[in-house]
Amino acid sequence: MRLIMIRRPTIILLIILALLIGLALYLKYRPAATPEEMPAFGATYLFAEDYRPIVGLRIESIDRGIVAFERTPNGPWTMLLPKPGEADQAAAEAAATQVSTLRILTSLETAPSLESIGLKPSTYKITVKFASGKEVILRVGDLTITGSGYYVQRDEKIYVVAMAGIDALLNLLNAPPYAPTAAPTPEPPAATPTETAIETPSTPTVTPEATTLTPETTPATPLEASPIPETTTPTSTP
Repeated sequence: MRLIMIRRPTIILLIILALLIGLALYLKYRPAATPEEMPAFGATYLFAEDYRPIVGLRIESIDRGIVAFERTPNGPWTMLLPKPGEADQAAAEAAATQVSTLRILTSLETAPSLESIGLKPSTYKITVKFASGKEVILRVGDLTITGSGYYVQRDEKIYVVAMAGIDALLNLLNAPPYAPTAAPTPEPPAATPTETAIETPSTPTVTPEATTLTPETTPATPLEASPIPETTTPTSTP
């Protein structure tokens, strides 16, 4: 019984020791955190307040086409591509607001090769035009390993920008913000005409009447009696 009491604490100590050794090994050999996994203290946006307002947006894709729309500082949004037209003002304004709130997860001081993160060539290109006349080009590459954001190049700097904001802009390639077409007012159903016998005026058939030619009665001219010549019978002489 005493031997069992001695072994029980020893086993507990061995278990605790094993856990401490495992923890030490994990801390020593765990993979280094990638830049996009590092926590950010406070939100940092890609565009500062002095860049606003936005008056033009152009989004290009290698295989999904181009969408572009713009406005004058105080005018309505107008669609330019894929074809000119009237823009959905609420959707276009929401897209401009989305650009203003693109959140930086981290800034890469030492960036990997551009080819390895989809920035050479870039998968997408976003051109932002401001009321001041300044234009900024964003090149969008691959998603990060963790899927938290996209690699984005602005000028010569590489950032990891939150995925939600970039995806909201890229979705405009599939659904450009055109103004909804006004649905035509449905016409009331046409009344079913009651079947009414319609008299069709008949074309009179002209039947030629048989014309009976009445011969003119010519008064008969009375024949004059002609004298009958006397026939002389010869007398035969014996």
